[in-house]
Amino acid sequence: MSAPSPAVPPDDPNRIIEATLAEFSRAVAEARLHDDKIGDYLAATVAGIRTHVALRDDVKQTIDGFRVELKQMLTGPPVLLTDKQVADIGRRLMTNCQAWAGNLVKASRLRSWAMLSASGRGFLLVGALASWIAFGAPLDKQCRDERGGRWCGYWVTPPSK
Repeated sequence: MSAPSPAVPPDDPNRIIEATLAEFSRAVAEARLHDDKIGDYLAATVAGIRTHVALRDDVKQTIDGFRVELKQMLTGPPVLLTDKQVADIGRRLMTNCQAWAGNLVKASRLRSWAMLSASGRGFLLVGALASWIAFGAPLDKQCRDERGGRWCGYWVTPPSK
């Protein structure tokens, strides 16, 4: 891809984006004409860029709305809160703090159980490995004749009395 055409003013990001998207679209069409797999990747890239542009526009519109509301609040008459409103704000704040603290405790408890479970599994693995090393593989049964019977870790043939 080449740089945007010099006819696009360098300080207008919308035109630069549209020129780039147009060039991407031309590259997609050319890739599909030649049955090149890169065309699908480029088409996905174009869709992603268009999604980001739409999101950027929505965020910009939201910020502009907040800016207008803030300007109206700062230039308008002061808003006085009643005692009931202050109490309601405090109650909601405390409820949210309690919920947040409860979720934090639940998460730490879950993490503690997960750590306990993982360490328990680790100990079991270490124990199994140690017994394997000390006593041999569990499938490696060495049978021997003993007291008139056959012993393979258990009595295959009971001993004669």
